[in-house]
Amino acid sequence: SALSSANDPSAHHQSAHHQSAGHKPVFLDEVLSAFRAAPEAAGRPVRFAWDGTFGRGGHAMAVLREHPEAKMWAMDMDQDAIDYGQVHFAAEIAAGRLTLIRSPYVR
Repeated sequence: SALSSANDPSAHHQSAHHQSAGHKPVFLDEVLSAFRAAPEAAGRPVRFAWDGTFGRGGHAMAVLREHPEAKMWAMDMDQDAIDYGQVHFAAEIAAGRLTLIRSPYVR
């Protein structure tokens, strides 16, 4: 998998299909490390995850790839981010692995 070469700086954590030009997820290795260290990951698969700032979906896709049994709920207040996700993550949405929610943090 693309994630297996995390120490290779030339490796990409997601395909160009899911990555907009110039967009690189911030702290991606740290996010994935946190999921690997989570108590539920110790001996059991991660089943649910939450992404509070979906953006272009870099973190969501990496978590879904590394944890194939996981379902992700991802939120963003920007309709452009939701529209992008609906187009570029249609397979994950159709498979029931990704749910996109348009909402701000505070109402």
